[in-house]
Amino acid sequence: MPNGVKKRDSIYAIGWFSLLFLLVFASCSNPPSESKTINLSPLIAEKKYDEAVAVLNRELIEHPREPNLLYDLAALQRIQGNIAEAKKNALKAKNLAPKDDSIQLLLAEIALDQGRVNEAWDGMQNLGEVSRHEGHAQFILGLIYSYRKNWAQAENCFRAAAQTADGLASAKAALAYVAIQQRRIEEGKAYLLEAEAQAKSSPDAIRQIAECYLELANASKALALAQTLTADYSTDARTWSLIGRAEMILLRFSEAESAFTRALASPNATPWVLVEYATLLFAAQREDEALAKAKEAESQLQAQGAEIQSPALFNLMATLYARKDQMILAHKYLLQSLKIASNQPRIYELLKKLTPEAASTSTNPSPVPAQPTAIKP
Repeated sequence: MPNGVKKRDSIYAIGWFSLLFLLVFASCSNPPSESKTINLSPLIAEKKYDEAVAVLNRELIEHPREPNLLYDLAALQRIQGNIAEAKKNALKAKNLAPKDDSIQLLLAEIALDQGRVNEAWDGMQNLGEVSRHEGHAQFILGLIYSYRKNWAQAENCFRAAAQTADGLASAKAALAYVAIQQRRIEEGKAYLLEAEAQAKSSPDAIRQIAECYLELANASKALALAQTLTADYSTDARTWSLIGRAEMILLRFSEAESAFTRALASPNATPWVLVEYATLLFAAQREDEALAKAKEAESQLQAQGAEIQSPALFNLMATLYARKDQMILAHKYLLQSLKIASNQPRIYELLKKLTPEAASTSTNPSPVPAQPTAIKP
């Protein structure tokens, strides 16, 4: 990508990856068109993103129809976590250069940031055949498959992305995550070591490596890695969400709540941060507050029209309603959970106990355990 602007991808989010996965990976792409460009490399190298954005905005006053400038502005705003503005400017760039694949890739990444997996998938179908097989595009496709928990396809895409130098550390970290999800633990650890050796100062790869350690139940290592990012990315919801989940696993609820509060105040906060916060409140036995936050998250997701790819929210709400003896609502959310992920034996077991006939009784079945682990959109 021109001018030293780093683009980022998220396996989570992670939301949503997250996001996902949360979480972002640095890579480069070609300029969207042969139009006006300016050299922002010195500002980017010093992480002076606000100054770089100001420079681009001044240039756009004189050149409002330059897709390169709009593209770079959108990419910078995405780094800053200003997803709404990033999408607006990326769409302006696309209108000016509708056949440019790098703009479409950026829009796909933004869609993933917002939990709009189907929108990201649809956008990827518009890529040219050559661009579709390049490393960066393969990486984004891997993220989409990861959101959908299609680990085999995700692994194929990440392997293809790992063959390119610009995404090597990120792709290795993603391969580690996918292997861990498939319980190939030793293989995942091997990829993780490779990713750590290559990550260096890439915040995106560092964040994903930390997510892998969280999956391996090494919350202390995940926390230490995430904390190294807070100086330069103090308003990044993904980093603070990661810290909050690590602190929660370590049973430091006060520190976890502080981290989630920081995450929710960040410009790139998503409803899934509210789900994570609700999970913390449930773990801390603050169930009324947990239910209020979970309902707020559900309302926000519905308002956004986001595709819910994880059953975590519905499992949590079913748990909370069951503990309040509101069995009809508990039954409703268990069914919604199974629509998203049918391979949940524990949910089927609970649903058998909670038949529609039994839903009107006050019998309180064993609640669905709310796990303080990474919640992916």
